[in-house]
Amino acid sequence: MVDSWRQLGHVNFYTKSKYVITLPFNVLEIVNILEMLEYIYQKEQEDFFVDDEDRLLKGSAGFMTRIIAYVMIVTNLDNVIDQTYSHTKKFIKKYGWGQILPSNKSIDDKRKKLIKYFLYRNKIFAHPSFSSPAGYTQSNSRIINVFAKLLGGVFSRPKTDNISTQVTSLKYFSGSILSFNEKNFSLGNVSMSVGGVDSIALPTIDIATDHEEIRKYFKEWAEIFSEIIEKLKFINQEESLSKGDFEEVMFS
Repeated sequence: MVDSWRQLGHVNFYTKSKYVITLPFNVLEIVNILEMLEYIYQKEQEDFFVDDEDRLLKGSAGFMTRIIAYVMIVTNLDNVIDQTYSHTKKFIKKYGWGQILPSNKSIDDKRKKLIKYFLYRNKIFAHPSFSSPAGYTQSNSRIINVFAKLLGGVFSRPKTDNISTQVTSLKYFSGSILSFNEKNFSLGNVSMSVGGVDSIALPTIDIATDHEEIRKYFKEWAEIFSEIIEKLKFINQEESLSKGDFEEVMFS
């Protein structure tokens, strides 16, 4: 996963004033964030197999600390890559090279893999339903609109969560309803019912099991950028390319 980004090729565009614009943007930052995910995964593996009489108690606290960080990093990294892709796409389309871009459907299909992580982020870890029962509004985040479209509008309108979802969110956030087996800790598939009202359904997540899929997901993104870069190498650069073009793409 990390290597696929670290080894990613690049293309330099030179402006009349010798200013260099390198595509893709933000690769170093993305590599650094991916290293954080690998570190969390390695610590989860190391700490789980420690032979300690307080293993369950210590392990559960360690898992919750790591899973909160893991979910937040995965979702924020996805936002960063999505924004990087958006900047890259705008830059490429500006010069009429849009034919080298993959279809939006291809991108959306890949991003569906992270739906459960955004669900945990938005209902449990970033702002638990218990303390923020109204959740997101449509204007809060561009990325929420993307997932609203994929999920048929789940996050698209303000809606107060019912009491069962609020209580369940606090139980999850506090680590009170962790699952445990010989291989790993996990969260999911447990909910509280208050007054016979069903809580939101939460799928299972755990670092040990999920990490390989996360690796594949972010590697697929690297492959998308790699394909774009290889195609850009065969495109003649426009003489009119300017530093202002770069600033317009990055900051508009």
